[in-house]
Amino acid sequence: MGLELALAQPQREVLAISGDGALSRNLGRLVTVIDSGATNPSIALLDNGIYDVTGGQTVAARGGFALAPPRPTQERMRRLGEALGVRR
Repeated sequence: MGLELALAQPQREVLAISGDGALSRNLGRLVTVIDSGATNPSIALLDNGIYDVTGGQTVAARGGFALAPPRPTQERMRRLGEALGVRR
């Protein structure tokens, strides 16, 4: 929903909050954000150690994500995607 808000309100900063398990199961979201061209979304990643999208199972390895910059630009998101192994 964060990307949709960012595209609908380009003059406002938008913060999307995701857990580590949820993001790891949906890494394609980062590619979609990069390809959208939106410059106003930011993502806060919580190291909560669960896969909330599948009922709260424990994540196998904790602390595996590096912190993203507070205001990711398209270039920063591209580099983050590369670091995570996302390919275009």
